[in-house]
Amino acid sequence: MAQAIWLKSSNLLSGTSPEVCSLLMGFAGRLPLALSLLASAWSLRSREGPPPQTLFAEPPAGYTFQRFGVSEDGKSACGLFHFETKADITQHDVVVAVATYAGRHEMMRSKHYPFHTQQLPPGALLVYFTNSAMEGQMISATDNSTDTSYQAAQDRFMHVWRFVASDCLGTGRMRWFLMLDDDAVVSFGRLGIFMRAFEKTVGDPLKQQQLLGRTTTWMKRPEVFGGNGILATGALMQALGKLPGSAWSKAVSDTIYDGQHFYYDATISMLVRGPTFPANVMRRFLSGPFGIKLWLNNVQDQVNRVLVRCGGVPRSEYESCMSFEGSAKLAITLHKVKTPATWEAASYIFSKFGTPKVSDYSKFFVE
Repeated sequence: MAQAIWLKSSNLLSGTSPEVCSLLMGFAGRLPLALSLLASAWSLRSREGPPPQTLFAEPPAGYTFQRFGVSEDGKSACGLFHFETKADITQHDVVVAVATYAGRHEMMRSKHYPFHTQQLPPGALLVYFTNSAMEGQMISATDNSTDTSYQAAQDRFMHVWRFVASDCLGTGRMRWFLMLDDDAVVSFGRLGIFMRAFEKTVGDPLKQQQLLGRTTTWMKRPEVFGGNGILATGALMQALGKLPGSAWSKAVSDTIYDGQHFYYDATISMLVRGPTFPANVMRRFLSGPFGIKLWLNNVQDQVNRVLVRCGGVPRSEYESCMSFEGSAKLAITLHKVKTPATWEAASYIFSKFGTPKVSDYSKFFVE
């Protein structure tokens, strides 16, 4: 069963058909993705279920995101977001969380949501975490949670990690967890093939504690980059869920760079480098598949760099100017995708470079 959830305090759309949900979310037309990949490429386990479920949730009214307090139990973790209805099933192949805020709601409705829900496969749960009520048709309550600062965004990401790891969604033992920026996109078809390659080469994600993502060549410490998404195995999420609040707080304080701001991806990396986790817990990739291999390894906004490299030419030119890269076919996530040109580029990259094979991704797991 595929599900898409907006975490907020009302279950206004619970049980609504996918067609109605698409209209309510401002679906302006299908993007040219190669959706034929999904039937053959995704399924880790065959499963049928009810239509996607759409919920709404946000922080409790009046709540302002703060750094973690020292808590020894999971009760405070589950109070970080407010919602009424939990997921319908208790185990998922993958849970995908997208952290966003009020200023991005229109983009989420009109672009990000339809881009992903039209390719959402069985066994996947897509969850949007936001800081305030949705505007227009989506609004069901107002609150004072309007902090849109960079600092608040980093706190929100950390809250999402702890919320999901503590099983506050009620999803039980997920096999995989993907944390995604609201200006990043994922190809679920390719992601499924990548996961199968992991299971074939490394092992069961419910037994292997692993954190996977793009390496941060611009940082001194070994870290994964959150912009292109961070993928965690179910075993790692279970282990994270057992950590006390004090461990999360310490990881936050240890990654403050200027005394005021911190980066959530550095914090997650710091957290798993602790003695609780295996020494090889992080798998950091440079040449994909979290993004693409570029001529500049320290570029964070890869999609815009592709447009610069391609001279801003229309989609018919993308393949010729990127063919030498060799990694566009394997990219499972792309970042940043915010403008019409970058949405067009992302759609093209995900659909026009052929279907990857499990063997294409297996090479990433060879030591």
